[in-house]
Amino acid sequence: MYVATIILSLVTAFLLWLTHHELYAILSYAIVIPALISLPRIVYRRHRGSLTPAWLTRVERLGFFLVAIDAPGTLYFHERSAIYQYDRLLHFLVGLSLISLLVLLVLPFLKNTVRVRKLIPLIGLAAFVGLFAWEGWQFINDRLFGTHLFFDHAQPILQDFWEDIAFGTAGLICSIPFVRRLSAHLDRYVS
Repeated sequence: MYVATIILSLVTAFLLWLTHHELYAILSYAIVIPALISLPRIVYRRHRGSLTPAWLTRVERLGFFLVAIDAPGTLYFHERSAIYQYDRLLHFLVGLSLISLLVLLVLPFLKNTVRVRKLIPLIGLAAFVGLFAWEGWQFINDRLFGTHLFFDHAQPILQDFWEDIAFGTAGLICSIPFVRRLSAHLDRYVS
């Protein structure tokens, strides 16, 4: 999954360079995303005695899923959002996977699955606050620099801001059964 995610990210950067010429998006896919995708491997190597290969596989699958749902939106669907409303789907799916990803990323640092289970509501709250922080950063970036990188051209920026938060929150809420199932099996990811 790691190699597939890196390839997908670099191909997306190349296609963005050919078609859109948006330096911000190109750098994100060429540098930032590959760096973030590499972090779980670094953590796994440092905590090899306490983490299982299943942990690395699960985190890499979630990373691939996030890049795979974001790349088509960045390349094509986001510009045609009035037709497809891809931005709503994207934020819902990210919300759906965010708590699981955060739980798995916190796991190596606590080394006690009971503590992680107790922290899941706090992790959910952090994910919700993170939605606001991310959307706020995008809103401020577009307002300060006059760009249109983070909102749909078919709707006002404030409407996009609140819709993104609403659909991300809906994804977080829908993820609760999955997170409960994941928390019941955390011992599988820690040795």
